[in-house]
Amino acid sequence: MEEERTTRPVAAPNDLQRQVEHLEGLLALAEEIDHLIEGCLKSHKDLASTLCVVFDFLEERLGPTAMYLHTQNEDLRPTFYGRNITEDELTRGAPQILSVGERLQQTIGDRTWFVMPLDMAGDTIGSFGMAFPAASAPAADVVFRQMNLIAEELDNYFFGIQESRYKHMNIMEIQRCLKARSLSEAIDTAISILYDVVPMDEFVLLYLDEDLAGGKIVQYLVYRGCKKEFDSIDRPMPELDALIRRGGDVVRPGNRDLEQVFPASAMTETILLDGLVEETLVGKIMIKPPSDIGFSIASREMIQVFAEALRQRLVDFNREKNMLRQFFPADVIRRMMREPNYKAKYLSPRKADIGILFADVSGFTKLSEQVLRDPPRIARFIDGWSKGGTERFFPLGGTLDKLVGDCLIALFGPPFYDRTPAQVAFDTLRAAVAIRTFTREFLAAPENADIQASPFSREFGVAIGLNYCSADVGLIGPNQDLTAFSSGMNNTARLQGLAKAGEILVFPPIKDLVEQAEPGRWEFEGPFTASVKNVQEPISYFKLVGEPR
Repeated sequence: MEEERTTRPVAAPNDLQRQVEHLEGLLALAEEIDHLIEGCLKSHKDLASTLCVVFDFLEERLGPTAMYLHTQNEDLRPTFYGRNITEDELTRGAPQILSVGERLQQTIGDRTWFVMPLDMAGDTIGSFGMAFPAASAPAADVVFRQMNLIAEELDNYFFGIQESRYKHMNIMEIQRCLKARSLSEAIDTAISILYDVVPMDEFVLLYLDEDLAGGKIVQYLVYRGCKKEFDSIDRPMPELDALIRRGGDVVRPGNRDLEQVFPASAMTETILLDGLVEETLVGKIMIKPPSDIGFSIASREMIQVFAEALRQRLVDFNREKNMLRQFFPADVIRRMMREPNYKAKYLSPRKADIGILFADVSGFTKLSEQVLRDPPRIARFIDGWSKGGTERFFPLGGTLDKLVGDCLIALFGPPFYDRTPAQVAFDTLRAAVAIRTFTREFLAAPENADIQASPFSREFGVAIGLNYCSADVGLIGPNQDLTAFSSGMNNTARLQGLAKAGEILVFPPIKDLVEQAEPGRWEFEGPFTASVKNVQEPISYFKLVGEPR
């Protein structure tokens, strides 16, 4: 029995040649479009200009009478790009044509339209159409092959636009979030955005803060995923705190001490510096990617952008804190800066009843001219005394109005105005006693042996005047300094001028308020009266006797 054989039709030589020529034509078309798009990218053309170049080429090469592309522009907004056709003209004839879900061939008037959806990574991002004369339109399979090839060449371009736009939007959002008044809140929100675009298991920020004396303090935030696990202020990390307390310079670039807490091999480190010519260390960030993947180029770019925005926020934050440090202790600054509009809420000028303290070094002119003499020595004395005096009233709710030569001026009540009059008066008086005690200790310290050896040593001390009165208080003047204005403020300065070394003089409201709050604890002499310059009536005051019981 003869074996059965199956045979396949063999293409005629002319058909095979035509297929090869068609494929070669498609490859040439793809190469030319790719070259055109590459040239547009190099010359930084926008999408509209790039499509104009592509349409010119297609018009000459394929001969359509009209064409369009409907997709997202650089702002990710749906936009119609047409050649010899407008969006209105097209949709009047076929309303559904811009939102096709599959290939469509449709004759509208004297044109035959070939339309296909634009697809990117499985998502439809628009549609692409070309029209030819209805009487001589090419075969649909030929046109759609050409259009499919064109769409594939444009696909990478559209993907680049979308990625660039998303990147830009994320950068803008990170920068917007980092403008939030509260630093912790700003970083929390910015980290959540970064986490959406950069996969990471752990994020560590270490940054340099300053204490009252200008010394550097390392603060930190530790996130796992996008959740904050540790915060040097509110929720310390014991092992990191212990490392910092041991004095390691953990923020310095290349420091290996942090490997005791965070394995260096798993972390990417970015240093935050301020300044172009003279660089100042601001802090550093360390990020750990998921164990199964590293950071792509796109992720590294986003980290760098985030780091730069964060660096600027920390610089602004430190500048703002340095301004506030002139007037307030650290705990008050932290509380204020948790409020987004803290300046308007706490520091805007207002009329309020406040405690006022003027403390002046008695005999300072004689002290500086006949004992200290040398300007650097005088400066060291003023720096040491004013720093110690400030450290005595800050814990009692006092704020520094100003230091005028050898005179400290402090206000009690600002910035929160949340204490009763009796509490304010009590704290003002306690601060005066603390400053008097400190001044005695300071004058007796070894570094002031030259003062102790002076025949005038008994003349030196601190003279203090206190008041509780109404004043206009807030950030006032061209330098926006915290200060207060009122006749009561001026009278307190005059009262202080009446005090001798070691004396604390008070106006009646201070005496009355503290005696009501703590009967029998404080002893006063008076009342006394005195005529003072620029005040018509004599002022009445009391003198604190001894220490509180």
